[in-house]
Amino acid sequence: MTELRQAALSQIPTPRTPPDEAEPLRAALRRTPLTRIPVDGAVVVARPTAATDRDQIGDLHLRCSDTTRYHRYHCGLRQPTASMLDHMTDRAQGLYLAVHEPEGQMVGLCGLAFTRSPRTAELGLLVADAWQGRGIGRAVCELLLASATTAGYARVMAHVVAENRRVVAFAAGLGARPTASGDPCVVSMVFELDAHGGGPV
Repeated sequence: MTELRQAALSQIPTPRTPPDEAEPLRAALRRTPLTRIPVDGAVVVARPTAATDRDQIGDLHLRCSDTTRYHRYHCGLRQPTASMLDHMTDRAQGLYLAVHEPEGQMVGLCGLAFTRSPRTAELGLLVADAWQGRGIGRAVCELLLASATTAGYARVMAHVVAENRRVVAFAAGLGARPTASGDPCVVSMVFELDAHGGGPV
């Protein structure tokens, strides 16, 4: 390489990685604090997950019925894979809340996964069968939707098995609207969030 060419190349500015426009929203969402939630017959604690929760997350899945796991994952998954556990416990991937009953056992896992769509997150919920119907799902979903609104997200999506009418109705009751998902077996429930902090509109 000639000295002239080397000098010319040295004048070319080093390309910079463009800033991640979603990072301020993600950082704001991750600031969701530990929250005590009164539910039917108990007070549960919802807190952001950590890497040390992997075993408890696995145990929670084993205590759920095949139907509950199918409605969450749309397949016969029995245990989350290692990469799924990474996703559920890495705050760079999203915000997952572990829900604990008074004795400390994990009874629910609710999360918002970051997506490639601007200002959009994806909601997922798993509650142990013995704790379903006591208000955990509603309370934690409302907490996450409020956190997403405060952080500046525009929408949250939840993909629901179409035959699971109870959860479709549950999401609609929280303010979601059904949209086509491209899969006739799945309904995408979309929460359009109020930018002024009022939750789903």
